[in-house]
Amino acid sequence: MPVVPYGYRTENGRAVVDEEKALQIRTVFESYISGMSLVAAAETAGFHMNHPSVKRIICNRRYMGDRFYPQIIDPVIFDKANREMKKRAKELGRTCRKPKYAPPNVYKDFVIEAIEQSENDPVRQAEYIYSRIRTKGERNAGE
Repeated sequence: MPVVPYGYRTENGRAVVDEEKALQIRTVFESYISGMSLVAAAETAGFHMNHPSVKRIICNRRYMGDRFYPQIIDPVIFDKANREMKKRAKELGRTCRKPKYAPPNVYKDFVIEAIEQSENDPVRQAEYIYSRIRTKGERNAGE
């Protein structure tokens, strides 16, 4: 069951604005736009939250209203707050984060060097043959 965003409550299966909490949400947006940090803006609104929690509020598009949730934040204010967040991230050099998962390098082009010796032991022969496999462009250390 999905969690109803802060500022709303459900009545008869419909989301309605909880005006007291909605005022806090509006205060967070207005305080952040006025220049406060995310945490300071939340504290001004009466929240005790960490940075990521406040960021989730600022980025939650439901506050602009949709088919289920009534509007709490004007789209102009929402966009202004999110543009400010991107601007600050750019100023702090936080726009080029590494992805959480980087796929490993996968080699697809292989060559096998000439097989020059033969072993009586099949395991040693296999080890030798596998040692002759190279990716294209790779060379032996001694070459």
